Amino acid sequence: VDEPGDGLFRELAHKEIFKDIESTLDGIGVHFDVHFNEKSLYDDGKIEEVLADLGEKGLISESEGAVWLTATELGLDRDRVVVKSSGEPTYLLPDIAYHREKMKRGFDRVIDVQGADHIEQFPFVRRAVGALGFDEDRIELVMHQFVTITSGGEKVKQSTRRATFITVDELVEDVGRDVFRFFMIERKPEGHLDFDLDLAKDQNWRKNPAYYVQYAHARTHGIERRAREEGVAIPGADSFDPSRLDLPEEIELIRKLGEFPEMIERAAADREPHHVAYYLRELAGLWNPYIQDGTRHRVVSDDAGLTGARLGLVLAVRAVLASGLAVLGLSAPERM
Repeated sequence: VDEPGDGLFRELAHKEIFKDIESTLDGIGVHFDVHFNEKSLYDDGKIEEVLADLGEKGLISESEGAVWLTATELGLDRDRVVVKSSGEPTYLLPDIAYHREKMKRGFDRVIDVQGADHIEQFPFVRRAVGALGFDEDRIELVMHQFVTITSGGEKVKQSTRRATFITVDELVEDVGRDVFRFFMIERKPEGHLDFDLDLAKDQNWRKNPAYYVQYAHARTHGIERRAREEGVAIPGADSFDPSRLDLPEEIELIRKLGEFPEMIERAAADREPHHVAYYLRELAGLWNPYIQDGTRHRVVSDDAGLTGARLGLVLAVRAVLASGLAVLGLSAPERM
């Protein structure tokens, strides 16, 4: 039984905790247009409504004082409790109600981004929403494995029970937003991620993959600055002869640039942004050595035609790197 004032304390605690969550999300560049409060499902009668609708479909039964979703009728391997014998709903019931409301709000696609500990719940939610008259194929799951933080080659031991853990805020403060995002994105969602804290904090662009990509972008601006200082005009898209780029490494760079649009489409369609991170590392891996060899690949030279072509390549590499970094929510610095 709630004591007088319990509701006020709960409301204040909710606001403070939510402010912390929003601050953390803002710190890593994640923004939500709409925040949905699960409490509204109870206040608006959606929990009772979805329970009644499931009952009308013959998918609700009672046993041992609890209310069950007869999921075996939907082709799943077992039934699940939706209301405990105490009268308290399990997590499954509001999850079903929320997804149904999401579909009723007119969304074409619902993508659940969840941790591996929630994977067992998803098939029951999806199948129940389908039974309530919605297309369950419009509900997808992107499952993430847990993240392990390592330092000095050893796993950093963490325990919420002992309050010995590293928060996202602390990680971002240590390594910066760009590095944090890159490290989190460059692994497949379902793949285990060992977050190498030492590597993430290393500001050597040759070692840190995030800086390696950003440095490749910054170098294109450095080349343009030097060209302008020498009075060389920067070519437009159609004002240079691309056939002058005939070295094997230049052709390889051009082919890699040509893969960008298809790669972006595939990454979006498969919900796998790590493909973008892989691609950017590969492109930087071609570009940085190319520029490093200033003798063979000198951009600004006495050969005006070759200079124009190589400056065109510089601008093309910059455009793709900048676009890829923007897709991942990372900055594209002009100087490093």
